[in-house]
Amino acid sequence: MKSDDVIEVIGVINRYALAVDTRRWELFDRVFTPNVEADYGGGARWSDLESLRGDFAASHANFEATQHITTNHQVLVEGDGSNAISYVQARFIRLAPDGGSITEMYGWYDDHLTRTVAGWRIDQRVWRGVWSTDHPLVSQTMFGAPVTESYSLSGEAASGNIMYLDKIENS
Repeated sequence: MKSDDVIEVIGVINRYALAVDTRRWELFDRVFTPNVEADYGGGARWSDLESLRGDFAASHANFEATQHITTNHQVLVEGDGSNAISYVQARFIRLAPDGGSITEMYGWYDDHLTRTVAGWRIDQRVWRGVWSTDHPLVSQTMFGAPVTESYSLSGEAASGNIMYLDKIENS
């Protein structure tokens, strides 16, 4: 495993946050493969980049701001494939009439990336939420990200649902 690959994989994961928070949806081309499989829980699933891009643009349009913070990156590179797990904290800001303005979500991304001629790209992403605050007037425009469904990382690991752990434990 080359450290340059690890740095590049982390850069792709962080580029996703920049793309969403700046609403630069064209940057998704530098984050995902055209046939990305994305599962954001609660039935929110995509199997192609164009649908993912369009739905994310629409679902974020009514927010004054968003901020995604990814940390605790763990990366395993094997040839032209990579598994990574990262923690995420996301804030969604929308001014509401009663003064509330923020919904926060905490969880993780479990990603598989493929080396392409243009660099590393996410071809599989699973997002799972551990905890969230919910202000209904802030989050009502979201595309179905679960606010009542909660996953524990330890529970998902025990159930064998973490791609990264499956890969690292079997390598």
